[in-house]
Amino acid sequence: MEKDTLLTIWKEVARHTRIEHFLITIFPEVKKEIPLLECLDVIMVNKQIKTLELLSIPDTVKIHKNSHINLTEEIMKQLKKLGTENRVIQGTSGWAQDYIFHILSPFYEPEWFSSVFMISLEVDNQIEGILSAVLKRNQIIPNKIEYTLKTLKNPFSVALSNHVRILEMEILKKAEEAEKMNLLRKLGRDSFDEKIIGESTGLKFVMERVKLVANSDLPVLILGETGTGKELIARALHKNSNRAQGPIIRVNCGAIPHELIDSQLFGHEKGSFTGAIEKHIGWFERADGGTLFLDEIGELPLNAQVRLLRILQDGWLERVGGKEPIHVDVRLVTATNSDLAQMVIDKKFREDLYYRISVFPIILPPLRERKEDIPEMARYFAEKSAQRFSLPVVYPTDEDIELLCQYPWPGNVRELASVIDRSAILGNGKKLEIAMALGLSNKIIFMQKNKFENDEILTLDEYIKRYFEYILSITNGKIEGKGSCSELLGVNPNTLRAKMKKLGINYKYFKGKNRLKEKT
Repeated sequence: MEKDTLLTIWKEVARHTRIEHFLITIFPEVKKEIPLLECLDVIMVNKQIKTLELLSIPDTVKIHKNSHINLTEEIMKQLKKLGTENRVIQGTSGWAQDYIFHILSPFYEPEWFSSVFMISLEVDNQIEGILSAVLKRNQIIPNKIEYTLKTLKNPFSVALSNHVRILEMEILKKAEEAEKMNLLRKLGRDSFDEKIIGESTGLKFVMERVKLVANSDLPVLILGETGTGKELIARALHKNSNRAQGPIIRVNCGAIPHELIDSQLFGHEKGSFTGAIEKHIGWFERADGGTLFLDEIGELPLNAQVRLLRILQDGWLERVGGKEPIHVDVRLVTATNSDLAQMVIDKKFREDLYYRISVFPIILPPLRERKEDIPEMARYFAEKSAQRFSLPVVYPTDEDIELLCQYPWPGNVRELASVIDRSAILGNGKKLEIAMALGLSNKIIFMQKNKFENDEILTLDEYIKRYFEYILSITNGKIEGKGSCSELLGVNPNTLRAKMKKLGINYKYFKGKNRLKEKT
């Protein structure tokens, strides 16, 4: 191939991120070298959706049968064999019948088999596709076809690599968008641009700290109870930073099996362990140029903490089974409801990592400490509940607000949203059944109100303990399921059990009993 032609092809590799556009541009250049060329195709291995896809120039219908087929184990076997051969294969080769049957026959009409020439395309030493040249039928095949295709192998491999990376980025972008929409649904919001309720009252100090640290790359540790909105604050940090145009990836460390933590965070190479059938890009690489939010950081195993510390120190990581270090530019935000300082003392969390991630801590107050925000929150969630359930908008009354302000909110803002949802459904668009949603009756409310106004002052834990016991009494000790404590309180059953254990409540004692009836 002429040097000028090859140089032009390499320039086009740099210009295009899509194989289809690249093929259209360079086809005339290749045709100068092979005048009998009918079409030039790339058959790509799409591991994301398990297909073999034909990427071609337009107007080749008479040659092609399909644009994609399912990627079977037999096809992968033949592709690997083709990659091992590392030479140009002609469709008429007697020993190439397996390739014809498994690779060519789904894409090309049989009469074109003798005119098809293939060579494998590799990315990071893994076969990612095939470059296929189809020549005019019933013509004398030029001797230099093999040399030309071998010359095209490298630029086409790079072009295919660019194409694959763009597809991966689009998939990640869609996944991030889906995660964002899921979070918005949970929060009852239409966008993250909406005002954070309490930013000028109960969360004023928090938002001041967010604005203070947002534009730096300092690691931030968000501390707060379950349901206080730690992810919302992490996203506010990202939105107000100079990384706002980059990705923000949220990982719940407590939801990943310990044996997969390293693979999920740092990625792995193909064959690095049993089940690693292909390369996996970890969360750190996916968050490159943006923010990685590690929720429940206290659940991170000690061995993963060591690798996390290295990334914080110099920005380098290694995939599991990898040999080459990879540099990433990621701003780390972490969150927990655990006492990390105590975990350090108990040797359950590395002291050096603790000091690294807690350079700038932000403490979120529980809802019971910012009750001035409850009225606005209740009205906000009432609007969202009406929208979600297609009901008329009904706002909480003064009496409803008083009830909400008296409640201790062990589940914080998340629980408040669940209570308003439940009250909207129970009220059926006519009113908000706040008392019923809280599992209270008017008589009990009156008795409790008088008791706590006239009797002894209780500690918060004792107040919560008595309230839990009351809920247990009316549900006969049922923790989860329909009509259970977790449903009435809007709290995860496992979280509820943990809180009851901490308060010394034996919920099994209430099974089969109704202590409220016994007392009356």
